[in-house]
Amino acid sequence: MVKKLSLMLLILFLICGCAKNPPPMVEIQDFAMDTYFRLVAPSLDGAQVNLIKEEVARLDHLFNRFSPDSDISRINENAGRWLDVKQDTIELLAAARELAAVTDGYYDPTIGPLVELWQIVSPGEEDENDWRPPAREAVDATLDLINYQGLALDPERGAVCLDRPGMKLDVGGIAKGYAVDRVAQLLRDWQVTGALIDFGGDYYALGRHPEGRPWKLGIRHPREPETLIAYLTVENQAVTTSGDYQRFRTFAGQRYSHLLNPKNGYPARGLTSVTIVAPTGTAADALATAVFILGPERGKELVESLPEVEAVLIDEQPDIWVSSGLKVHVFLPPENRT
Repeated sequence: MVKKLSLMLLILFLICGCAKNPPPMVEIQDFAMDTYFRLVAPSLDGAQVNLIKEEVARLDHLFNRFSPDSDISRINENAGRWLDVKQDTIELLAAARELAAVTDGYYDPTIGPLVELWQIVSPGEEDENDWRPPAREAVDATLDLINYQGLALDPERGAVCLDRPGMKLDVGGIAKGYAVDRVAQLLRDWQVTGALIDFGGDYYALGRHPEGRPWKLGIRHPREPETLIAYLTVENQAVTTSGDYQRFRTFAGQRYSHLLNPKNGYPARGLTSVTIVAPTGTAADALATAVFILGPERGKELVESLPEVEAVLIDEQPDIWVSSGLKVHVFLPPENRT
């Protein structure tokens, strides 16, 4: 599945606080959706750990477009025909279509043909010397296949249809967020009150840190990956970052990121990093992509128009913009303050 990862986008700070004798925490690590999965939580029994891993693996199997028997691959292969799928796939695609409408199509789950055309991967995965941007004619032809309104759902029947042959889904911009939400719900069902879920840089901070404080997450400098440019405090919120440093290609000295604009077919420019804080991982994941593609001004307008959604935007300078509702939760090192 195409995803926005490779490097951790946010860094977890486990800084000692003032609470006495916090409950012991355990760390669960796994690999799914072609990235790491990490959970820090109070002690869970073996059955609970296995259920979490099984749930993540199950969703990976449903949503991985590179797996020929996944729901997403089957939908893509049968574009133009109705296909019965699992309930989770219906829920994921319904959320994707709704978020596409909210963002006026700047997040679009039918972007698969563009993703395949550009073939932008993580640095070092393939020989950079053999890559070049696609021709304008090829980009234009592919744009005709991208339209989230052509994604039809029949929830009662449990069926999906892409209305034109050649259309393809790519849910890499939302699937990890959806999986984070499912794991968070499992933890709530078990009465867990403080945990941190990290799925390839898509986070959910459940409750408060066992020391009694909010969880504290750092945001990487988009051009200095070993440096923090800011950090924020969160509880009962999802946090996702999209950046042009995660997967990109270079050609003739120019950087081309994997964050493709479904309106013009080209990698988005103007921002280098977008961090979204939202009530759910599903929303945070898709909105991080949309705001990055919209660019600084329109991205700010979208964030400020959405209830319970906040953001940290970093442009090419890099200047930092923090949305109005997040200012008291974001902290900048002295050298990054303006």
